[in-house]
Amino acid sequence: FFSSRRRHTRYISVTGVQTCALPIFEDPKAVSHEPEERELAVLVARTEDHLAVADVGAAELTARDAVAANPEESVAYLILGRVMLAANRFDDAVQSLSDAVELDDTSAQGFRLLGVALVGAGQLKDAQSAWRRWLELPGRTPHEKSHQAAIERYLEAAKVLEYALRERHE
Repeated sequence: FFSSRRRHTRYISVTGVQTCALPIFEDPKAVSHEPEERELAVLVARTEDHLAVADVGAAELTARDAVAANPEESVAYLILGRVMLAANRFDDAVQSLSDAVELDDTSAQGFRLLGVALVGAGQLKDAQSAWRRWLELPGRTPHEKSHQAAIERYLEAAKVLEYALRERHE
């Protein structure tokens, strides 16, 4: 879409002529920029703040800045995956969360959320693999351990659904 929001207004100054604001129509997604903030912790906190008030659009922009500024950090892809889940963009969430667990194959949160994204994307067998990997991870935090019963139920439900769908199509 094209926007004429204030952030896309440029000020023109010509000698002897009063300065005026001219709206410049541009596709905000086509505009490439370097993130103003580069510190990952700050960008993650801002993204979480946006998610807390359900501003998924702002959360996505901030999370994408986190990835652009920190392309080798799994946490950047993890927060982008969380945003994509919040937006119900499961295929995008799968990509981001897959990148996160590829960079950090001990990320319990990454595997847990990847399973959720894979279910949303209709990839039940892969979701089961992600959750099995989550169950096998040593040293999960107390917060992650608190999800144990839910993950076990999700895993069983995915198995049943996969079986039911397979039986229906045979």
